[in-house]
Amino acid sequence: MRDDAMSYTRCRHSIILIATILLSACAATDSRSADLKKISAREARELLNEGLRAWCPGCDLKEIAIESIKMKYDANFYYYHATWSNPTGSPNLGNFAVNPWTGNVWDGCVAINSPALKELQDRIQKRFSLSEKDYSLLRSRKPVWCVDKKPSASALVVSEFREQS
Repeated sequence: MRDDAMSYTRCRHSIILIATILLSACAATDSRSADLKKISAREARELLNEGLRAWCPGCDLKEIAIESIKMKYDANFYYYHATWSNPTGSPNLGNFAVNPWTGNVWDGCVAINSPALKELQDRIQKRFSLSEKDYSLLRSRKPVWCVDKKPSASALVVSEFREQS
């Protein structure tokens, strides 16, 4: 009976060890693949600068102060607030967001488009080897301040994309 108890204990410890190793491996793979599929904060800032060139063609980017914003309800997108020294009006230029999977740049709830920005976004799509379908799903993601009437549609897009990866 004592041998049975020891065998049971050894077996249980082995199972726990194997489960721990497997879970650690899965978590590491998950985080690496998620990191590889997103642009960096530096790239997001470059995309925002390109978006601002299109959004405000006459503006000197050197005169625009851009502050990163942490959105506690959406840690996925990169969020920014832009200001400038406007002697005759408000210094606020606006709030902007960058989609970390596609490089879409948003002015509030309106996507900013330009040929130069599209070229950068196409490079991201190629670098991440995204199919047209996956890229389209990820492009449909909007910043948190654009409330979608469909319940958790953006969460479904991300979970669907991660399952396919």
